[in-house]
Amino acid sequence: MNVRTILVPLDFSDCSPALVSDAVSLAGSLGAEIVLLNVIEAPSGVPAGAVIRTEDGPTTAYMALEHEAATRLDAVDTGDVASRRLTWRGKPVESILAASAQVSADMVIMGTHGRRGVAHLVLGSVAERVVRESMIPVLTVRAIHRRGCEANSCNWCQVKGSALRDQIGVEADG
Repeated sequence: MNVRTILVPLDFSDCSPALVSDAVSLAGSLGAEIVLLNVIEAPSGVPAGAVIRTEDGPTTAYMALEHEAATRLDAVDTGDVASRRLTWRGKPVESILAASAQVSADMVIMGTHGRRGVAHLVLGSVAERVVRESMIPVLTVRAIHRRGCEANSCNWCQVKGSALRDQIGVEADG
């Protein structure tokens, strides 16, 4: 298998830096490029076109989240490995699969928490669905939480860590 392009979906959770490190290491050994992807879902209870106030003035919720994602993606260090950064709007599974086709990825590397039982049934698994539906190989990297981490999922870390998402919620509430 000739791997030239690796798609790496990121959710900016506490586990993301370790995932990037693994992806950069593999891409470096293969001479491949990595494409970092962040999928932006509409904030819960807020219309995507809702106008909010930011430091730069009024904008839509989606545009503010895209700007934040692009800034965070730009800060990701990929060392000497060639890389691109993308933000997509939509549902994570569908967006990851569509992005992998658009960038002609040869492989996807993504994190998973390896949930079981009721937690898996209730929360589902983006990684599991991508593995099942992808037409290219998917390498999953098990997230290892730091001691005392309160997260039940990477989404918990992402939402908790975004002041902008908090601001959008306040704006939506009036």
